[in-house]
Amino acid sequence: MSNTLLRFLISGCLATCMDALVYSQLFDILHPSESKACGFLAGSITAFILGRIFTFQSNGKIHKELGRFVVLYASTFFSNVAVHETFYRVGLDFGWIPFLAATAVSTVLNFLGQKYFVFREARCS
Repeated sequence: MSNTLLRFLISGCLATCMDALVYSQLFDILHPSESKACGFLAGSITAFILGRIFTFQSNGKIHKELGRFVVLYASTFFSNVAVHETFYRVGLDFGWIPFLAATAVSTVLNFLGQKYFVFREARCS
């Protein structure tokens, strides 16, 4: 396993914990998909900070990376919430299953997007 992938997994675990914390705190207050959206956004902020500093150790221009990160996370945000909502619509809303499925899909998309799109200057330097 590469160091980058290991650092991504560590960062991802921390970002997912932030996501889960916000999700669980809002679950009984908001609609499940709204609480998922809020958790995802909190996790996204955590992921950008950790991705830039720890995972990819980027020296790139922050405004360019942030712009690309927003594009990536906007697309993975919709895929995350769509997967979560799909699990509810088809009756697979057992405990944390929708959360975990949505998180798994967005994790794969986010690693590929951060490595090859957001922090690409860090790899080229």
